[in-house]
Amino acid sequence: MLVRESRGNPLALLELSAGLTVRELEGADPVVGPLRARGAVEESFRARVAQLPQAARRALLIAAADEAAEVATLERCGIPASALRAAEDAGLVRLDQQVNFRHPLVRSAVYGAASHSERREAHAVLASTLRDPVSSAWHKALIADSADEAVASELDCAGSQALARGAPGSAAAAFERAAELTEEPLRRGRRLMHAAQATLGAGSSEAALTLVDRARPLLFEQTDIVELDLVRAGVSMRQGSPAETFVSVRNAADAFAAREPSRALEMVALMIWASVQGSWVAAAITDARQTIERVADGSGRYQFMRIMLDGALAILDGAAEDAGRRFRTALQVASEHTADQTVTMLAGLIRLWIADYLPARDGFRVVAAQRRAQGSLVGLAGVLPLVSIAELCTSRIQESSDAAAEGMELGRQLGYANDEISYLALRAWLTALLGNPRECRDSAA
Repeated sequence: MLVRESRGNPLALLELSAGLTVRELEGADPVVGPLRARGAVEESFRARVAQLPQAARRALLIAAADEAAEVATLERCGIPASALRAAEDAGLVRLDQQVNFRHPLVRSAVYGAASHSERREAHAVLASTLRDPVSSAWHKALIADSADEAVASELDCAGSQALARGAPGSAAAAFERAAELTEEPLRRGRRLMHAAQATLGAGSSEAALTLVDRARPLLFEQTDIVELDLVRAGVSMRQGSPAETFVSVRNAADAFAAREPSRALEMVALMIWASVQGSWVAAAITDARQTIERVADGSGRYQFMRIMLDGALAILDGAAEDAGRRFRTALQVASEHTADQTVTMLAGLIRLWIADYLPARDGFRVVAAQRRAQGSLVGLAGVLPLVSIAELCTSRIQESSDAAAEGMELGRQLGYANDEISYLALRAWLTALLGNPRECRDSAA
């Protein structure tokens, strides 16, 4: 939000960030409405706004309160474009199809200079005028002073829509604000739970845990508790103990087996990945095979994962020929389900095990491209180490190094300590191959 509102302007970044609380900067509290700046430049813009006619100030305020700031919206609010001519002549805005604020801090100055009642009136007008139900719901939420289930329900729907379009950060803010407007404890707890899940998906681990702690006293059904435990497991997978993650996702798989078999299979996949991260795959295979037997939904994903785990058990029993036959069968099943990222990822793992590196690399790269297109930074962070390993196994050292470098930077930004350790190990391997002993030792240290 800071980057968008400031449009990359360094001064605007400084002044807008100064108006946020520590918890808002950390992502623990949602930032609702236009950002408000603190600083000399913002004050100078306020002074210029104050000199405008009242009609121009009101038009500017409604434009500032509307993220899209379209002239057509103002006209539907009963405000002609001519009302903004004075602001345009003063060099504060430029008009075309939108109201373009000349500087990011102009918008903040307009909104900050308005009284509480003026801002409420602007949001009320927009709530009743905007055609987009999500935007309308947000404006209603901004003027709600107490619990309001009608508005909360609209925001809840807005959160679900944001998730569907791959915007977990927006979804998290909508769910959390919906919870704040919800009076009934169970419903409030579940909305906080959904906010925690979306926040985790947006890569804000600590904020997700804070939301879990807020939701937990309000929830008592076992299914809800499992969902909260999965948020904690998602955090521990990236910056805690893979062993704790394994136990949590195994318990979740058991809980989902009868009522949500597709999610139970996702949990079994997470069991496998947690064991890979913890370097105790052999010990986890038997547990995963027993767990998947309780799902048995007959889907292609189930068939693939069952055969894969049978092949892994055959390796543990020393039956290499049988394992190879089962793995080939599993890969044949996987070829019929290429749209399933879970299957594609696990099929790539099989190919790494059997040294079929080129198809493994191609599969991981496809998933990485899909996650980029979806805007899923968390998902991308999960697949980049596999891309790097597969590139390395096909002797593409530079491509492997590039994937590892991107993954390490992404892991650092998201605070994923476990991922960073994995990338350091990869870098040690790569630098050893490149003949850089000092960098190899530094990475391994």
